[in-house]
Amino acid sequence: MKKILAILCLALLLGCSSGLSIDGHIEKLEKIGIQVPDSLETSIDPKTVEINGTVYQDMIYMYILIQSGIGEYDEEKYAYVPTNETVYVFDAEAMNIDNMYANLCDGLSSITKDDFVIENVKQEVIEESEDGIGMYQIEFTINGNVYTAEAEMRYDWIDTNFMLYVNEAIEKEGYDNRLYYTWYTQEVVVLYRDRDWVDEFEALTEIELF
Repeated sequence: MKKILAILCLALLLGCSSGLSIDGHIEKLEKIGIQVPDSLETSIDPKTVEINGTVYQDMIYMYILIQSGIGEYDEEKYAYVPTNETVYVFDAEAMNIDNMYANLCDGLSSITKDDFVIENVKQEVIEESEDGIGMYQIEFTINGNVYTAEAEMRYDWIDTNFMLYVNEAIEKEGYDNRLYYTWYTQEVVVLYRDRDWVDEFEALTEIELF
């Protein structure tokens, strides 16, 4: 329900400085390699939104990215399963805490699978207080090589810094692409690209990737 509300709020907060229709924005994203589903709602009026003096010029692109990468809900996994090979979106507040990093790695693998997949994910609590704060140790493999990461435990929230460890592993494996991300409310948008592509994306969308 939280995810649905976030998407609905996002749709109401669309903004645009160029005057392009949503279809025009979709076309520009597709030209740089983003897969956009045919089912995407495009009938919403794209208006520039000003909130507390800040003009949100990137909301249409963010809307398209989130709707494209959100995936489909899997009741057995108690998580959203990715359906896009170019953009992956996850809710930073996990529903399946025990497997949240395994599910995250499945999602990341959906956009990295042409190079590698992240396998054998083990999530272990190494420190925990009564108020749900602590540390996880995450073990995973890429191409059979074992890597270890640490992630902060904060109740049911995913630590996005985990992706920094994955990027270190990607570098060691010799790949040119890296994981880059941005967010809107609780939705985290992840892309797997090289730096030149990221520069082009940021210039087009005015969305900063980290």
